[in-house]
Parts: sequence; C-alpha cells; structure tokens
Amino acid sequence: MLAITILGSNIHWLIIISGTLFVLLILLIGLIFTLQAFLLLWDAWIMWRRESHTLANMLTLYLGLAILILPKTSLHS
Repeated sequence: MLAITILGSNIHWLIIISGTLFVLLILLIGLIFTLQAFLLLWDAWIMWRRESHTLANMLTLYLGLAILILPKTSLHS
C-alpha cells in the first residue's frame, strides 16, 4: 500500500530513495541468508572434527548444504 502511494505521488526523489532502500534491503536479506549457510557449514566442520559422526551431529551439515543447494535448484524448475 505504501509503495503504491509513493509511486503515485510522482515525487521523483522520494521514488528513487524508496527504490534504493528496497533494493538494499533485499540484498541484505540475501547476504544474511548466504552467510547463515556458510556458518552452518563451518559449525558442521568443527563438529565433524571434534565429535562422533552420528546423524545428530551432521544435521548442521545437511542444513547448510540444503540452504546452499535448494534455492539454485528451484530456479531451474
């Protein structure tokens, strides 16, 4: 609703600022999502070295790989 109001106002500086903030927010969310996957893989690597190789200890590995792989496969379908 706010986006429609801003675009309908025809105030160019407001549209540019709002659009820029929106793009930066989307990029920040994507960066956080990617960093989360790498932190999970790092945790899995530490867990793999220090503890036993059970399914419970490998859940962060599977979750980190899923976060990295699944968005790429969903783009192709």
